[in-house]
Amino acid sequence: MYKKKIVHIIVGLGDGGAERTLYNLVTKDKLNKHFVISLTDHGKYGKNFLQKKISVYSLGFKKWQPSLIKINKILKIIKKHNPDIIQTWMYHADFITIFLKIFFPKIKFIWGVRNTVFSINDSFSRWLVFKLCCLFSHLIPNLIISNSQTGIDGHKKAGYKNKFKLIYNGVNLKKFNSKKINKKTLSPVIGVVARYDKQKGYSVLLKSLEILKNKKNSFYCFCIGKNVNSSNKKLMEEIKALNLYKNVFLLGQKKNIENIYKDFDLLVLPSINGEGFPNVIIEAMACGIPCLVTDVGDSKIIVGKTGWVVPPNNYKKLSQNLESIFKKINSPEWRSKKKNCRARVVKKFSVETMVNNFQKIWNFI
Repeated sequence: MYKKKIVHIIVGLGDGGAERTLYNLVTKDKLNKHFVISLTDHGKYGKNFLQKKISVYSLGFKKWQPSLIKINKILKIIKKHNPDIIQTWMYHADFITIFLKIFFPKIKFIWGVRNTVFSINDSFSRWLVFKLCCLFSHLIPNLIISNSQTGIDGHKKAGYKNKFKLIYNGVNLKKFNSKKINKKTLSPVIGVVARYDKQKGYSVLLKSLEILKNKKNSFYCFCIGKNVNSSNKKLMEEIKALNLYKNVFLLGQKKNIENIYKDFDLLVLPSINGEGFPNVIIEAMACGIPCLVTDVGDSKIIVGKTGWVVPPNNYKKLSQNLESIFKKINSPEWRSKKKNCRARVVKKFSVETMVNNFQKIWNFI
């Protein structure tokens, strides 16, 4: 059977959802040959790829100013491997293919969009790249893959050509499992796994927790993610101002996150906007952890009937739901919900399902 050669181009290989999805996809697919180009550096996953004997090239782009020298490097890599498909991940990587199409008109191009649509919090340079991608989406890609239906709808509305295919992210069910639950505290433990960013809704979460504490609810909240630590002065000031310093703990970025999920009773994703398909939800659910999410991106679709959904940017609704959920923890209904979380991910959001869906596209494009 002919193995197709696929070159993946991604902005970087740091600790993000797209990077993790690319790693899972490439390492689990045994039917095709893969090569990875990072526009910036090796990041977290570069070494992991190399350990799996997958070629990785890091180009050292800075501030999204691709020079002719860097573009020439990409051209040489593509000529060397002569791929059947070039698959890109996120706007800046999609944008690069505008130049590549000139030199490689016979290669099939697949773009990837990973969020709902351009955010008002993004920079002007990213906005410009986004608008150019809108325009050239009619000419360059043979197909555009989105990991969320919300992302498809948002990009079509923004002007993207309707060349979309929906493929949900998949979670490694062996790595993320419901065995050996670590949780030992008597009080409910809330987990939040998200980088510090306005769109992630940390301020909304803290206001909801203040209400809970004022009502004499006992709880702990562990917050994990980039810049979510004691060095974040703004976040620390919010916690102290709301008198939550005995309840909320900032743990920063963590390795082996699959083990930390098992310390939680509940995962909360309080995002305001910008989400497409949040991996943290399926990771937590795979570990048997129910989720309370805001109605942003495809979060509502992911949790289905296994979790709870509240409007974004509404700390009162968030607090009300948390208080109600606390009363259910450790009940027979709760134990059933934990099993249903895992079962839903096994059925709809496994890595194997994701890889199979990509293979179908690569075979027939």
